[in-house]
Amino acid sequence: MRVAAVLALVLVLTPAASATHPGWFFNARMNLDSDSAREHLFASYLTHPDEARIYVVDSCRGNDLRYDLAAPGVHMFRDSIHGSRDLGRPGVLFSIHYPDGHTIARVARLRVQQRDECPTPVSLFDYSTESPPRPPPEGLVLQDFVVQVHDYSRRYSGPELRLAEFYGTSEPGPVLSTRFSYFRYSVRSRTYAPYRMVLKPA
Repeated sequence: MRVAAVLALVLVLTPAASATHPGWFFNARMNLDSDSAREHLFASYLTHPDEARIYVVDSCRGNDLRYDLAAPGVHMFRDSIHGSRDLGRPGVLFSIHYPDGHTIARVARLRVQQRDECPTPVSLFDYSTESPPRPPPEGLVLQDFVVQVHDYSRRYSGPELRLAEFYGTSEPGPVLSTRFSYFRYSVRSRTYAPYRMVLKPA
């Protein structure tokens, strides 16, 4: 399944090295946990063989610790990555494509799970084409999706997420219906919670 690009790359994610065609690599400093120090995010897509990775390096008690934010995949779009400046809170949004054809979108951050331990990755939002939250409309299949970050509602503080899922009778083929699902950040659950869903014909 192909992956739709997700908005433009947030400005805080400025590449630290020139991309090599057809792969790319960058690193950026951003806030991924609860303290004021910024962590070091790395992402790359290399060819021959295809490999996509995203991970963070965090300094804890004098040691630099590396954490993968997702299992390595075979492709990732650089402009699907959004940092804390776009999200309005610590974290990073990204999408990765896997060899079996499924794709994930995730918002990850670092969080202390046990007292006196170093922060480790947690997911604030997870989407997979392998197990979407709702089945396609009857007679249709999921063709593609996109996750966008924007201030969609005045009821909630900060930007929200909008998941758009595109459906048709086959893949590839014309889009016949689109489902928009909106997610706000919930302080209670400390994850993105759904608050609205709209299904529209093309």
